[in-house]
This record gives sequence, structure tokens and C-alpha cells, in this order.
Amino acid sequence: MLSSAVRPLAFLARPLILAVVAAAALSQAAAPALAAPTAPSSEAAASQALTAGWLARQTEAYGGALPSAYAAGETDYTNTAYAIFSLAAAGVGRDAIGLAADTLLDSGEAYIGAPEALPDKWSAVALTALALAVAGRNPSSFPAAAGPRDLFAEVASQVGPDGQIGAAPSAYTAALAVLALARSADGVPPALADWLEAQPCADAASDNYGGFGFTPMDCASGDADSTALAIQALLAAGRSPDAPVLAAAKVWLETQQDPSGGWGTPGFSPVNANTTGLASQALRALGSSAPAAAEAFLLSLTLGCDEVTADGPTDNIGAMAYAAADGKPDPGATKTEAVAVFLGASVQGLLGLGGGPLGELDGTQASADVPSGAPCLADQLPSAPGTDAPLIAAPPAANTGVSVGWWIGGGIALLLLAGGVAGAVLARRK
Repeated sequence: MLSSAVRPLAFLARPLILAVVAAAALSQAAAPALAAPTAPSSEAAASQALTAGWLARQTEAYGGALPSAYAAGETDYTNTAYAIFSLAAAGVGRDAIGLAADTLLDSGEAYIGAPEALPDKWSAVALTALALAVAGRNPSSFPAAAGPRDLFAEVASQVGPDGQIGAAPSAYTAALAVLALARSADGVPPALADWLEAQPCADAASDNYGGFGFTPMDCASGDADSTALAIQALLAAGRSPDAPVLAAAKVWLETQQDPSGGWGTPGFSPVNANTTGLASQALRALGSSAPAAAEAFLLSLTLGCDEVTADGPTDNIGAMAYAAADGKPDPGATKTEAVAVFLGASVQGLLGLGGGPLGELDGTQASADVPSGAPCLADQLPSAPGTDAPLIAAPPAANTGVSVGWWIGGGIALLLLAGGVAGAVLARRK
């Protein structure tokens, strides 16, 4: 349950380091106006700028292809897509957004598979289409050896007459399809939106009433990641913020908030940056007060100004850790394996610090600015706020085989796309 007295945290005394950054969120024509979304605190907006700056510099340093924390030398296309979302939400890093979009466009079949694999890969196709659309690229003309692929059409082709998409959909992956197709010329198939709307637990006597679970209409186990994404998808499909399905999902998600301010999935993942980022983003769009405590939790995972000095390493100012047990990111870590773990947490955690829901993001409106950590050291270094020079991230170092196995309990949001629901559940179990 949501604690009535969130534990006080030392970071609340952290000085403001950057001016409030405007969110770059433009409403889709088909999306309803959101009722009084919760504004982030000035502290959260400042930290959002710091983390977005770090993410943008890392994205540029890796040429837009964020590295995998699991397979040395490979690109994590899911994280690359979410980097586009987070930078668009922060309204900065337009060049980094472009590089990440180029990476997706150049990925060929590495992530979305060949056309004949569509029944198994449609969720990856949906995420790719959504990311490209947010970045201002054309998902209907995806480069392929046999000629351009229409990713929107491919996703829509998997929707059955009853609205179910694919053979074994989850609320999370169906929500991705809704979010992607909301950007298409034809919009979201009404049957698909209706199918998603019917998936939460409908038993009013259940503790999970209103929550979306790992499997359709599952009251045995609600999932915060799935519920958060379903909320944002239904908003993008035109559901009113006060629709009964969204009101019930909001209440369920609020009751799952940990006293620390964050979210996890009991039995599968600890309270973590990824789940908290998505949950806070969804609840902010519904006008909930819960994001205030979520901001505090996310800032507690962020390497901030009070953890670095001018004469020490500063490469990772703004980076987020995955969970509290992991401690703050190492200020000087530049090895690819270590940075990949910080990236995996930051690309979704950043969403919880402000900006619009996924259905409203527009990366083309992001500024070219890349906020730096220079203001952190304003009393120690003669640098002007807003410049990169003092704190540009070091070029990615060579792989060294550093273990990141502890991060496998990551948010379901990044695992569902890699191995389906069953694989995600097993990967998250401690």
C-alpha cells in the first residue's frame, strides 16, 4: 500500500542544479486532453535534465546503439528505443534521438526479424514503429533488402477479429501495439483497444482488481509495468482519463507503491527504477499525487551533485542505478558493461521525472541542447551552466567481462520484448 508518510531521504536537501526543463510532449490528434496531469517538482525537473544530459552523451558516444548488459558487443535495441522516449520526454538531445533512430533503421532483421517471423516478433516491430514515430521517422518505410517494410501494417495484420493480437499476447505487448498504431494513418483498430480494455482483473473482491497482469484477465498476479503501459495505451486510444477502466487501474497502481516511493513486482523484481519510471509516467498523466514520492525514490538512485567533486571522476553524473541495494552509480565507471547497466535503468527511470505519456511524446520538438553536469561543480569549476565541456562522457571503453548478472531481475518492460511473457517471468524471479 502507498505509505502515508514516505521516509525522509537525504537527497531532499540537494541544491537545485539546473533550471526546470520543459517537456516536449505534443498531443496526438486522436488522444483526449489529459485532466490536470501532475507537474514534476523543480527538484525532479533539475534531476531529469541531469540524467537526460548523461543519457544523451552516452547515446552519442555509442553512435546511437546502446550496448547490451547481457551480451558483450551486441546492441540493446529495446534500450535504444526507450532512450528515444526518455529524451523526448525531457525535451533535449535531438541529435542523440536521431542517432538512436538511425540505429533502429539500420538494424535490418536483427531485432524485428524477417517478415515471416512476424507472428513471433510483432511486439518488437511495434516498439520499433513507436520509437521511429516519436523520433519523426517513417515506420511505414523501414529499410529492408527486399524493399521497404510497413511496420504499422505489419502490426495491424496481427490483430484478429476479436481484437486479440498474436497467439499469446500480454497486456504489456498489446499496449505497445496500441501505442504504435495510434501513430498510424489508420489509427488503433477499435477491436484491439476494446480487447486491451477488457484485460484487467475484474473481480472487485480481489486485491488485484483493476490491475493488468502477466496474462489476460489475470487476478492472481497484477503487474505494475503492464498496468502502467496499458494506462498509457488506452489514453492514446482515446479513452477518457476518468473512464472506469483507467480509474480502477489508477487506484490499483497507487496501492502497489512501496513506502520508498517506488514500484517493483513482488516475487519477481525488487522496487526498481524501470518499473517506477513507467508507473510514475502513467499516474502523472492521470493527475495522481503518487509521482511525488516516486520522484524522491528515483532521485535516491541517481548520482547527483552531492556525490561528486571537481577533483574526482564525473563521467556518470546523472546516471541511475537499478535498485537501492545496488548503490549509486560509480562516478568514474566507463567500462561498457558497467555503463550498460546504468543505461538500462536510466532509459525508463527517466520517464518518471516528468514529460508526457508515451502517446504524446514528440522527439522532433526536443532541443539540440545536452544539459551537462557543469552546474554541479559551479563553485569548483569556472564553467557556464548548460555547457558540455567539463563533463562530456569518456568514450566507451573496451569490454572487460565485468559481471552484470545481478541486474537480471530487471523490469518486465525490457524483458517481455526479448523472450515473451514466460521468459520474462523466469528472468525476473530472484
